[in-house]
Amino acid sequence: MNKLRFSINFLLIVIMLVFGPATFANNKTSNNFYTPSNISFHGDKDNKCQEGSGFGSGFLVNPTTVEGSGFMTMKNKTYSIKIKVTILSTTPQPDGRLILSTSHYIEYYPNKNAPKAIGTLTTQDVAVFTPTTNPGVYSLHTDATITNGTGIFKHDTGTLVFDGQANFNTGFIEAVINSYTCKD
Repeated sequence: MNKLRFSINFLLIVIMLVFGPATFANNKTSNNFYTPSNISFHGDKDNKCQEGSGFGSGFLVNPTTVEGSGFMTMKNKTYSIKIKVTILSTTPQPDGRLILSTSHYIEYYPNKNAPKAIGTLTTQDVAVFTPTTNPGVYSLHTDATITNGTGIFKHDTGTLVFDGQANFNTGFIEAVINSYTCKD
C-alpha cells in the first residue's frame, strides 16, 4: 500500500512539473501533444485584467513536491518563472485517471538572471491525470484558482490552466500555461 501511494504521488508530482525553458536544454521534449485549454476570457473595459500564456517543465523532487521553471507572457512582457507544486491528496479513479488536490507557488522574475522576484502567486488546484496509450505517460489538465498574490500580483484574483503531459518513466513534466488575472 505504501509503495502504491508513493508511486501515485510520484506520478502526480511529476505531472505537475510544468515549467522551464532552462530545463529544455537538457531534456528532449515533444511539442506534438499540446492542446491549450478551452477556457474563455472575458473582455476588460477597465483594463484591470490580463490574459497570459506560457510554457513550463519540471521534475518530481520528493513524493509530494514538484519543482520547475518556465516563462509567462502577459501584456507583451515575458517573465521567467520558478514554481513549486505541493501535492495535497491523490484519488485514483476506476478508469485509471488520477485526481489530485494540489497547490502552486509561482515566483515571477523580470528575466532569468534577475536575483529577486517581482511578484508571486499562490493557487489551490484540481488536477486530472489521464493515462495515454504509452505506459507510464499521462496527459494532464489542471485548473488553478489564485488564492494569494504579492508584488505585481498583490490583490490579484483569477485562474491558471495547465495542459500538458507527464512521463512517469522519466519523471519529466511539461505543459502549456494559460492565465487570466484581475486586480481586485
